[in-house]
Amino acid sequence: MDSSKKILKSIGIRIVGIFMAFFLTGAGISAPTPVGWFWGGMIAVGTVLGTIVTVLGVILIWKAHWTLADIEKTFRAVVAQQAEDNEQIKDALEIAEMEEFDWADYGDLDEEE
Repeated sequence: MDSSKKILKSIGIRIVGIFMAFFLTGAGISAPTPVGWFWGGMIAVGTVLGTIVTVLGVILIWKAHWTLADIEKTFRAVVAQQAEDNEQIKDALEIAEMEEFDWADYGDLDEEE
């Protein structure tokens, strides 16, 4: 049962990340449209979550259970797929993979002022 709690906690935390990563983008794109900012954000999140649910469903069909590794691989694969055409997500993934974050890697920040 402890494993089930860890899996549910992992899914919950990652869903929060999906909202953080994709809601604002969808809201910003849809704000001037008849859909509006809220539903635009929900559509963006729903698109990503729909893909995740599909992949997790296939894993259940294939293995009849989930592991923490399955959850991690699924969320990572879907976000990486979303990054194919989005430079900001690619940059964020590169930062997430770094062991140490160093502002010097991004040039002279004084130039930005």
